Amino acid sequence: MGLQVKPDFIYAGVSRCGSTWIYKALDEHPDVFVPPAKDTEFFNSNFEKGMDWYYNFFSEGKDNAAVGEVSDDYYLFESSVNRIYEQLPDCKIIFCIREPVSRMTSNMYFIKRFKPDVQIEELLHVPEEYDYYNLLHSCSIDTVNYYSKLKPYFDVFPKEQILVLFFDELKADPDSFIRRIYDFIGVDGDFKPAILSQRSNAAKQARFAMLSNFAFLAARWMKKAGFANMVGKLKSNWLLRKVLFRGLESKSDLPLETQKKIYACVQDELEQLPALIGRDLPEEWTEYRGHV
Repeated sequence: MGLQVKPDFIYAGVSRCGSTWIYKALDEHPDVFVPPAKDTEFFNSNFEKGMDWYYNFFSEGKDNAAVGEVSDDYYLFESSVNRIYEQLPDCKIIFCIREPVSRMTSNMYFIKRFKPDVQIEELLHVPEEYDYYNLLHSCSIDTVNYYSKLKPYFDVFPKEQILVLFFDELKADPDSFIRRIYDFIGVDGDFKPAILSQRSNAAKQARFAMLSNFAFLAARWMKKAGFANMVGKLKSNWLLRKVLFRGLESKSDLPLETQKKIYACVQDELEQLPALIGRDLPEEWTEYRGHV
């Protein structure tokens, strides 16, 4: 058996916070290797397949200065934290988080691609049991409990191995944003990826809800069956995306009462978050809370 290539960085969350954009910016860098599979979901859903199965995703990165993966949902599972630390204690961990109301709005429009009749109230409750094939878990209010979800990482990893960024920073200055990631993983921060001037994974709606839901379930099954790289390639196929989705015709803000409910759910979390991550929350978050 040849020398195993192990990842030295992992983007562990959060989805709908620019993760597809980040993945593409990493993939463009000549000194970085990320597998075709965005979301190997190894540490949360495929751990029983073993480390050799996981390391095989990175076998082509032996000549790259930085090797890693982007798996949006690792932060949702405390078991993932412990598994990552036990297997990759020197790994650098990256997070990007988004203002809670904006994130929940994005969650709702994302899930509507597959379940057009879903209502935001359904997302304000955390499903009692995790179901890999049920989107409600990865879109529920629990996904914006950033303090609870990030704290297990800070409990085991040294702070200098964790980078927490804000989606606001990506929107305001994508060049500086990706430079911070490049510098953090130890590659040339002056590199300018083509994605800098592009928007990635914008809100969409399904052309045919049943077909898009079938595609989602099929992709989940393929990942569990070990075909995550194939799923990654299919997801980036522009023709397939055009068949499944079209641009969102309109996007409305959540009702004020719903926004208040969201902040009532996460208020304690937000108050504890700055001390944990060593950063103040963006001014826009504070202003938003004042309005609702």
